Amino acid sequence: MSATTQSMLGAVEDAPMDVWDRGVFLNELQRQRIALRPDANGETDGSLVADQGLEKGTYQGTYSNTWTSYDQSATSSFAARGVDAPFPVKRELADKQAVYIWSNPADSYPPHLELPQKLHEDLEKYQLDMNQIPNFNKDYRDYINAVAQAFTQLVPADIAMEGAPFAGPTILKCEEYNRSNPRPKTDIMDGENLGNPFDWYSDAQFAQQLLSGVNPSTITKASTEIIKYFANEAGKQGLQNMMDLLSQTKDFLAPDHSYFRKAMQVSKEDMFCSQVFIPCGQRSIRYACAPIVIFSSTKMAGFIL
Repeated sequence: MSATTQSMLGAVEDAPMDVWDRGVFLNELQRQRIALRPDANGETDGSLVADQGLEKGTYQGTYSNTWTSYDQSATSSFAARGVDAPFPVKRELADKQAVYIWSNPADSYPPHLELPQKLHEDLEKYQLDMNQIPNFNKDYRDYINAVAQAFTQLVPADIAMEGAPFAGPTILKCEEYNRSNPRPKTDIMDGENLGNPFDWYSDAQFAQQLLSGVNPSTITKASTEIIKYFANEAGKQGLQNMMDLLSQTKDFLAPDHSYFRKAMQVSKEDMFCSQVFIPCGQRSIRYACAPIVIFSSTKMAGFIL
């Protein structure tokens, strides 16, 4: 066998699989004894055959297919009960109100499902008690608990970093990975991923989210103080065109989040950040900000400052 042939075989072995055979994946879970245990009637009794979880897996393969299996299990359970079913279910208003308990708008948040206080406490302790969720019968709760238990066994203790979107170690490498491994277009109007443009980090890309993004945002006429602040900063950077625009244009709009630090009792010197877990079992730091953005509402061609 030639060296060229050997190198080609090695490349084939190392290449990630674009499609995983679901039957092979489920058979391997059976072989690892990660499966729900049936009772004498053939129904799941909420226990698992396995007494330990997977030891090692990959991000593209094990992790993604594990999540798909969990998602399909939950979806089928909801569909069987007619809750968020894929086919329309006719219900009277009183029945809908019994299933969905909405929050009191007095908390100033957008409408959302209310949770009992006991469930709030359990969530904070990462101890979710399904019995506290109203209108979930015992059989359904038992099944969801069984799936949740199986899911904890399915997540490998050691997930290989290869093939993960955070494989890094630089932002440039992450950009290259994301562009070469696109997901199906499911965004609004099949739009491109925000990370595809090479200036994805610039104000020209991010500021638009304040107008058309999915997160709630407030916007008002920009105050004189805000415009002066931007003009002073443009002067420091020597941006004469921006200074001219700020002095000649009157109609500016501004989402102003400067109040956020005071509301959260965070000083100007402190940094907005939090630690989150990533699938490889490590911690990652996420940074945030409380921005002030101004928009030109004239026909001067969509300047986003």
